[in-house]
Amino acid sequence: MLRSETDREKVILFTAAAAALLLLLTVWPFRLYGMGSRTAQSSAPAGVSETVVHGQDQGEYFLATDTHLKSAAFWLSECAVDGTASVRIYDNSGAKPQLLIDRSTEIKQSLTGGWIEVALGVDTTPGSQYILILNTDDKAEFSVGYAAPSEETPGYQVAFHADQPVNGYHMLLSLKYYRPLSVKRSLALAAAILLLAGAVCFFTRRFYRRYPDRNRKMTVEKAMRYILTPVVVVAGGALFIFIWPLELFDWRLPDLLLLEAGTVIAVLVCLYGLWHDRSELPDTLNRKILRERWPDYVQAVLIALILQFCCEYMNDLYDIYHRISERRMTIAFLLLVLSMNARSRRKNRSIPVCGAAAGAAGLAYVLMNRVPAAVKESALQNEALILGAVCFVLYALCIQAAVLDILDDVRRRKCGEEKRRLGDRICVWYTAVLALLFVLIVVRRNTRWWPVALAVGMGLFYIRYFFWQHRERWLRILCGGIVLQFVCVVIWCLFRRYYLAFLYERFPMNFHTVTVTGEYLMVIEGAAATLLIGKVRQAGRMDIRRLMDRVWKEALLFGTATVYLFFTLSRTGIASAGAALICMLIAAAVKDLRDRKEDGSHGRRPLYALRSFCIMLLSFVLLFAPVYTLQRTVPAMVGRPFLFAEMEEYPDDVMIAGPDNWDSLHFMCIERYDQVMRNKLFGLPEGSYDFGTRPGETVASQAASSMNADTGSTALIAAGETAAQSASSEMASGTAGAGDASASAQDTSGQESTADTESGSEAGVKDYTNGRLSIYKSYLKDINLAGHDTMGAELDDGEIAMHAHDTYLQVAWDHGIPVGIWFFLVLALTFFRSSIYYRKSMTKREFTALLPMAETAGFAIAGIVEWVFEYSHPLTIALLFSVAPLLLKKGKTSVE
Repeated sequence: MLRSETDREKVILFTAAAAALLLLLTVWPFRLYGMGSRTAQSSAPAGVSETVVHGQDQGEYFLATDTHLKSAAFWLSECAVDGTASVRIYDNSGAKPQLLIDRSTEIKQSLTGGWIEVALGVDTTPGSQYILILNTDDKAEFSVGYAAPSEETPGYQVAFHADQPVNGYHMLLSLKYYRPLSVKRSLALAAAILLLAGAVCFFTRRFYRRYPDRNRKMTVEKAMRYILTPVVVVAGGALFIFIWPLELFDWRLPDLLLLEAGTVIAVLVCLYGLWHDRSELPDTLNRKILRERWPDYVQAVLIALILQFCCEYMNDLYDIYHRISERRMTIAFLLLVLSMNARSRRKNRSIPVCGAAAGAAGLAYVLMNRVPAAVKESALQNEALILGAVCFVLYALCIQAAVLDILDDVRRRKCGEEKRRLGDRICVWYTAVLALLFVLIVVRRNTRWWPVALAVGMGLFYIRYFFWQHRERWLRILCGGIVLQFVCVVIWCLFRRYYLAFLYERFPMNFHTVTVTGEYLMVIEGAAATLLIGKVRQAGRMDIRRLMDRVWKEALLFGTATVYLFFTLSRTGIASAGAALICMLIAAAVKDLRDRKEDGSHGRRPLYALRSFCIMLLSFVLLFAPVYTLQRTVPAMVGRPFLFAEMEEYPDDVMIAGPDNWDSLHFMCIERYDQVMRNKLFGLPEGSYDFGTRPGETVASQAASSMNADTGSTALIAAGETAAQSASSEMASGTAGAGDASASAQDTSGQESTADTESGSEAGVKDYTNGRLSIYKSYLKDINLAGHDTMGAELDDGEIAMHAHDTYLQVAWDHGIPVGIWFFLVLALTFFRSSIYYRKSMTKREFTALLPMAETAGFAIAGIVEWVFEYSHPLTIALLFSVAPLLLKKGKTSVE
C-alpha cells in the first residue's frame, strides 16, 4: 500500500479529510476545548480575619456560577506559624452538607501577602449553594483577607469564623471555573472545521481541474514523507525551545541535557521511520493481503481488548467492578474463540437456531432478575447482569461450534477424508498434563468459580484452535494483539499519566501498583523480544544498515517497553523479564550453533542471538532519553491527569494545569530517578536530596520541607491525607466468585504490592522480601491436602493476608498440596515442551516460535514472589494463549 501510486489531488484531499477528522475528535468525544471564568476580586483586602487555628475554621457560603470549579484561591494576610491548611468544599443544596473534596496546601510566612491557589476539580450546579471551609489540623496559625460585598461578586454570600457569621464581609476568594464548550458552540466549531476542510477540498479540485498537468503521480510513501516531516520537525523544535532556552520544564543542567537529547533522538527516530530505505522490504499492507488477512487483524484487536479488560480487572477495588471487567473480558475471549472458524462451517443452519434460543433465554433471565432503580448500585448490578447474559449466549455458541467441529472431524475420518488418528495430530502427553491440571483446579475449586471459567474457556479455545484452518498464524496474531494493546497504553500514558518524583516516583503506568505494572510489562517484553529475535533471524546475512531497516520497529517496541519497565523499578518485573530474555537468547544461540553444525557453515553463518542481544541493548540505551522526555513533558503540557479513584492523589501545583506549573519539583527529574533506582535495584541508601533553587530565587520549593533528609523518603507532599481509604466492606475475598480474587491487595501508594511493613525482619535489618517470609510461614503452617475456601491465611498479628505473594504456594493453599505440586510440574513440562517446539518449529516463516518459552519463563519467575495465576490476570491469559501450539505435534500447525 505504501508503494501504490496516487495523484497529488487525492493526497491533499485525504490530508484535509484526516486533519478535519482529528480536529472533530478533539471537539467530540474528547471535548478538549472549554471556557474558563474567574470571579473578580481586588488584591487589596478590606479586612483581616481572626487567626485560623485547629478547631476555629474559616469559611464562606457561595453560589456556584458555572458547572466545574477548577480551583480556589484565598488571600493569605498573615502567617504566625507555618503548617498545613485544608480546603474543603461542601454541597449545601440537600438536607445536610455533603463533602465533595478535601485538598491540602502548605502555609508559610514567605507566602504572606499573596494568593494561595488550591486545585479542586469539582463539578458544580450553577445557582446551588456550596460551602468552602478553610481549617488546619496541625500547628499552623494564619489569617486570611476579607473583602466588602460588591456587585462584581454576586455569588459570595457570607463569611464565617469558628461557626460565627462575619457581618459585612466575605472572604477574599477567587474561584476559577471551567466548562466544556456548550452543544451550540461545539456544533459551531465543528461546522467551522468542516467548512474549512470543504474549502480546501473545493479549491484543490478547482486548481487541478484548471491545471491538470500539475496533478502528478506520487507514491503513498512519498506523500507521507512530505506531509509528516514538517509536523515532526516543528513539534520537535517547539519542544526543544520549551526545554531550553525557555526552561519551562526544568533549569538544572543534567535535566536540560537529558530532555534536549531525548527530544533530538525522538525527532531522529521519527524521521528515520519516514525516510529509511524500504526498497528491499516487502509491501505488507497491500489490498490483497488486507482482503485475505482481515480476520487476523480482527483477532488481534480482540486479544488487545482481552488484555485491556484484564488490566481493568487488576485495577478494580470492589466485587461489582471485578464482575463487570471479568465479563467484558469473557465476551472478548469468546468472540475470539468464535472467530476461529472455517468458512464452510459458518453456514451451518443450527447456529442461528442455537443463538436465538440462547438469546431468548438470556433476555428472559435479565428481565426476571433486573435490579430496581431504588436499590443501591442498581446500574452497576444491571450492567453486570446484562454482560452475564451475553456471556451465556456466547458460551452456548462456542460449545455448539466445538461440538460441530468434533462431529465434522469424526465424519471426515469415517468417510476417509482424514486418514490420521487424533493421536497422530496432537501431542498426547502434554495435552493430558494440561488437561489434568484443569480438572484438578475445578474438582478442588473450594467455592471458587474462576477455575471453572478458566478451564471451560480455555478448553473451548484449544478445541477450536485444533480445528482452525489458520493456526500457523496464531503466535503472530497473538504478538500483534499484545503489541497493539501496549501501543494504545503508551499513547494513553503520554497524555494522561504524570511522572512524579516523590509521589508514585516508580511509574505505575496504567495500573495503581508498580508490581502489577512490572508483571504486565513482562508480557510485553516477551512478545517484543520474540518479534525482534525472529525478525533478526528472518533477515539472514545482512549488513547492519539493511538489518536495521528491517527490524527498527521491533527494536523501537522492545526499547520502549524496557524503558517503561525500568521506570517502574519493580524487581519482580525486571527479574521475570530478565529471566525470560536470558532463556530466549540461550535458546536462540543453541539454535544458531545447531544450524551451523548441520549446514557446515561453521563461522560463516552469523550468530543471530548475539546480533539480537546487541540490538536490544542499543535500543534500550538510545530510547531511554526520548521515552523519559516524552513521559515527563507531554502529560504536563496536556494538563489532564488521570488518577485512580481512592488510590491516588496528586499535589495541588501539578493539578493546576498551565506552563507556570510545568517545572514543578513534584515532577520527575533525573537526579531523583537515580536515587530511587540505586535504592530499589541495588539496595543503596537514597540519602538526602538537594532541591536547588532557580536563578534569582532565595527560597527552595515547598516540596523540600516534605522530604526526609535522613532517608530520602517522602510523605504525601502537599496532597493532604492519603487517598488510600478503607474499602474492606466490598474488597475482594477468596470466598466469592471468579471476579473476587482481587489484585487489590496491592500497596495503595503505587509501590510494591507486598507487606511493606517488613514484619519479618529484625530490628535495624532491612527485609528485602518486604515481609513475604512471614507471610510464607503463615501459609505453610496451615496448608493441607484438600485446600481452603478462603485465599488468605492468618498472619502473626491476627490479620488475614489477601494472598500468599507466591503463585505456587497460593495454588497449594487454594486447591491442596497435590494440586500445587502438579501445577509446578506443569510449568516445568511446559518450559521443556516450549524448548522442543522452538527447536523444531523455528523457521524464517514461523519466526514467533519463541513466544511460549518467553511467557512460560516470565510467568514462572514472577510466580515466585507474586500471585499471577487467575482467570483475569494478564500473565495467565498470555501464558495459556501462547502454549496452544505446544498441544500439536511438529508440522501440525496448519490444516492440510
